[in-house]
Amino acid sequence: MKKYAAFFLTVLLILTFTGCGPLSPKPVPLGSYDMVPVISKTPVALINAQEPGLTMIKVGAGEKETDLTLWAGQAISLTASWLNQYHVPVNNEAAKKLKVSIVDPTIDTKSLPCTLLTMNVETGNGITKQFAVKGCAGGYNRSVGYAISYAVIEMMRSPEILAYISDK
Repeated sequence: MKKYAAFFLTVLLILTFTGCGPLSPKPVPLGSYDMVPVISKTPVALINAQEPGLTMIKVGAGEKETDLTLWAGQAISLTASWLNQYHVPVNNEAAKKLKVSIVDPTIDTKSLPCTLLTMNVETGNGITKQFAVKGCAGGYNRSVGYAISYAVIEMMRSPEILAYISDK
C-alpha cells in the first residue's frame, strides 16, 4: 500500500511540475519598478499578429502543443496594463499600432524550466523590433509567463518603441 501511495505522489508531483496538456502561459504581472513612464494622449492599437492554431514547440528532448495566440495575447494584455498605468488610451482602431507575435519558442529543461522566445513587434510606421528573452521558473507554464513579461519589459524600454508611442 505504501508503494502505491509513494508512486501516486511521485506521479502527481511530476505532473504538477511539468504540467499536462497543452502549454498555456501563466500570467506574471509587471511590477511598478519594471515600468518606464510613457507620455501620450494619442491612442495605441495593440494587435495580435500571431497565426492562429496549435503549434508544437521543443520542450527538452520532446515536444508539447501550444497556441501561440495565447502567448501573444498575454503580451498584449501586459502592454495594455502598462499603457493604462500611464493613462495612454488603448483603442483597436487607433492610427498608432503595435503588432505583436511570438517566434521560435523553446523550453530548456536542464534544471528549472527556462523558456526562450523572441517577441516580434511591428509598428504602424514600419519599425520592426525583435526581443529575445529567457524566463525561468518552477513549471513550464510559469516559465512561459516570465519570458512573456520580460519581452514586454524589453519592448517598453526600447527607445524606438517609446518614441513611436509617445506624443512628440
